Amino acid sequence: MMIIPFLGQAIEAVIIVVVAFFLLKILNHLLIRVIGARNEVRRRAISNVKLISKKYAVLVL
Repeated sequence: MMIIPFLGQAIEAVIIVVVAFFLLKILNHLLIRVIGARNEVRRRAISNVKLISKKYAVLVL
């Protein structure tokens, strides 16, 4: 019975990672097309978002 609560948290973490991946794709598209950001600006913005999403995923687990 102890596996079921953990399974729910694992599924939630997977959903967060998948949503974060798609949000990163959208962010990258916006930075390229709308803003016209250069490579280093895009890399910095995306790495900041990845860092925040990893911290949130750790907090959830």
